[in-house]
Amino acid sequence: MKLAAMAATLGVTSSTALRMAERLEAQGLTDRRVNPDNRREVVLRLTPAGEELVERVLSHRRAEIRALVERLPAPERAGLVPALTALTTAAGQLDPALATTTEADRLTGMTAIP
Repeated sequence: MKLAAMAATLGVTSSTALRMAERLEAQGLTDRRVNPDNRREVVLRLTPAGEELVERVLSHRRAEIRALVERLPAPERAGLVPALTALTTAAGQLDPALATTTEADRLTGMTAIP
C-alpha cells in the first residue's frame, strides 16, 4: 500500500504515517526494504519482535473481551451472537477498496476469537 493510502486508512497525514513508520523501525518492530517490483516504493513489514508485540496486545485484548462477555448473564450473552453476526455482515458489505488484507486482518485482531 502506498504511503498516502496507509495514511488515509489510519486517518492521519502522510507525514505522520511516515514518522510512525520510522519510529516503529527505530524500535526494531518493523523492517523497511525497497520493493523489488518497483524501486520507488518500500515494503514495510513487521519484524519477529513486532509480530510478538502485536500477538501480546491481541491476546490481552481477547482476554479482556472474554472477561467482559463472561460477566454478562447467559441470555444477554446469547443476544450478542446475532448482533455480532449482523456487524460482520455489514463489514463484509464495505467497499472492497477499504477491505484489509488477510495478514492485516490477523494482525489487527479481525479473525475469529477461539
